[in-house]
Amino acid sequence: MDQNINKKEADRKGGYAGGRILWVDGLRGIGCICIFLHHFFLKYYPATYTGLLQDSRIRGAWDAKLASLPFFFLMNGNFWVCVYLLISGMVMAGKRTEAEPPYRVRYFFRSFMKRYLTLVLPVLISELLVFCGNRRFPEQIIPAAGETLPLAQYLKSSFFSVFFLCDRSIIGSLWTMQPIFLGGLLILAIRLLMRNETVQILLLSGCVILFLRFEYWWYFVPVLIGGICGILGVQRSENRHWPVTFFCFLFGFFLAAYPSGMIPTGVYGRLPDGVHSVMGYHLLGAAFCMVGISSSRESKKLLSGKICQFLGKISYPFYVFHETAIKASNVTRPVLEKYISSYSLLILLTGCITLCLVFTAAIAYDRLLAPRWRRIVGHLERKI
Repeated sequence: MDQNINKKEADRKGGYAGGRILWVDGLRGIGCICIFLHHFFLKYYPATYTGLLQDSRIRGAWDAKLASLPFFFLMNGNFWVCVYLLISGMVMAGKRTEAEPPYRVRYFFRSFMKRYLTLVLPVLISELLVFCGNRRFPEQIIPAAGETLPLAQYLKSSFFSVFFLCDRSIIGSLWTMQPIFLGGLLILAIRLLMRNETVQILLLSGCVILFLRFEYWWYFVPVLIGGICGILGVQRSENRHWPVTFFCFLFGFFLAAYPSGMIPTGVYGRLPDGVHSVMGYHLLGAAFCMVGISSSRESKKLLSGKICQFLGKISYPFYVFHETAIKASNVTRPVLEKYISSYSLLILLTGCITLCLVFTAAIAYDRLLAPRWRRIVGHLERKI
């Protein structure tokens, strides 16, 4: 028995527990926080994204200078979105698909329904909150489309357009729902149809090459590459060679800091530039960083800690609600302006209030709505 306990503890320190890859959950939680910071700073300190002096709102234009610094990848939203999409594909590929041939269609349909219903409720709540806020504060809370929209448009977006048409008219950051949902289902379909992992990897690689030819489908590429990594078992690798780990981290962080909203300068200006160079470099950087983490026991232990696991547990509702909360900051900020004259202090307090609001919404959903919704989804799944 002692040996079993020691083995469980060793597995947990290595980033695994109960069949779950803990460090992946932890990384997803960290990624959501960084995406929130990116969108918040994009709104109130746009120079951190554009690097333009005229966008600076700090004396000395320090916010503009931050945009080109290598360590600023921590708030490079595009990089963290690539991490989020890679993880989504990796987790989907890691699911067991042992359904026998006569039941594979039924298994796929049940997975489709379960995945859709699991993802749709937070999206519906978030977009309806924007609808209510827009009706109450029409000049402060505005949909991404920039105009007041009817309730039917919100419902269509929540139930259909976000997941199938990459709709950004209500909440811009929800464009990721389409590649996460449909890309994950594509990975599942290939895993069900082809039992040989080599064939699965070849098919996913072919899909990557095909999607790279179409701009609209390019955002599926990170999810599919994540699926390839999941089939290869990158998330469970135990490479202990520290030079490899060090190189993966160093090169991954270097690519992660590639500027998103400004013309690359310095060493980044020497890299080949193209239509999808930003997403390409960030995707490559995310892949190297994840390989580095998977081969580092210390990194996996850190990401498997309680704080990271808590963030990972609420990561999905946190991501879905975060932009709605940032829109709501247009209401709280004017109230604070009456008492605070310093712009930096004003935005600091606004950010703290907004972050608390996102955490409250995400925790409330996770504790109150999610368990009941899972039971309803499970009941419907058993009926099929």
